[in-house]
Amino acid sequence: MRSTIMRRRLLFSKLLCLAIIVIICGFVNFNGTTATKRNNLLPYDHTNPIMYDNDYANDEVDWYLMATASLGAIKYQGITTTSAVAPFVPGLAINTFKKCVSDRTRIVEIGRRSGFRHIPEAVAGPIGNLEEPASGKIEDTKPLNSPGTQAVLEAARKATSSKPLVICMGGPLTIAVDAYLLDQSIADKMVLAWTGGRYDSMSDYNGWVDPWAAYIALSRLRLVQFPVDPLLFPGVSKSWIRENFPDNEAKQFLVPLKLDVVNGDDRDGDGMPAVSVTTPGYVTAVKHVSFAGWKIYNGHKLPGIKDDPGGRAIVVIKANSELARSAYKKVFLNPAAWNNKSK
Repeated sequence: MRSTIMRRRLLFSKLLCLAIIVIICGFVNFNGTTATKRNNLLPYDHTNPIMYDNDYANDEVDWYLMATASLGAIKYQGITTTSAVAPFVPGLAINTFKKCVSDRTRIVEIGRRSGFRHIPEAVAGPIGNLEEPASGKIEDTKPLNSPGTQAVLEAARKATSSKPLVICMGGPLTIAVDAYLLDQSIADKMVLAWTGGRYDSMSDYNGWVDPWAAYIALSRLRLVQFPVDPLLFPGVSKSWIRENFPDNEAKQFLVPLKLDVVNGDDRDGDGMPAVSVTTPGYVTAVKHVSFAGWKIYNGHKLPGIKDDPGGRAIVVIKANSELARSAYKKVFLNPAAWNNKSK
């Protein structure tokens, strides 16, 4: 009888230990899963190949990406300049755009002389906007093509859907869509991390410059939209640059530079996509959206968006701007970024 009781107690002890192990493993797995979900708000991180496209060459993000690449923290594969011009964009003459292209080339040259390494060449992207065809069908859209478009194609073809090319975009969505029109097989091999629009629309300057490209990006591609909201912006002030940059050409270029109108004197709106690549925890909340019909904005027809849990496109709705500003400072303060050059 006593041996039977002992066996039962032993069996109970084993079952209790097994139950505790299962509970602990379940708890660890639950917390691990939850953390993964929190950290996977965006379909990319610093290990993805990166390209950068913008219009005007008056943002801090050009320098942030070069400094980050110089540290070997990102795989920087291309720099392009893209925009529509007059008459579609009345305020931007073609000669002004060509100066933007040459200014970005100059930025790369100054960056290299200031110590930055691993910096790709800057090339020209499309000049103009994609036009909606008479049929209204995306497939009938005539591509623009450009050296920059070909650079995107080359990089995207080497990427995969699980490790896509991330194009950090501070201007219109033209160049990525242009590449897609030339080869639709790259649709899942790139993510468009784009500064533009609002929380409930694509209606801002960057959307307005090429509405048809915005529609195609929203409908066919992997879009992550960073609304133009200063509360989300990274950046450093001119006084901080003056006090903390090495005494070199980069400092001489940036201190007197008149920044993009949305930035004021100490923000960098076009830097949101870039810092989302480099800085885990910057983006803290997103929503999924899809196309919701057309809206008229400053005389151009732009795509509207609606909340849609099943939508492919992502809109960032919360971000830690203080963390982003700290990320900028940390990179610029690292002597290794400048190849230990003080002048």
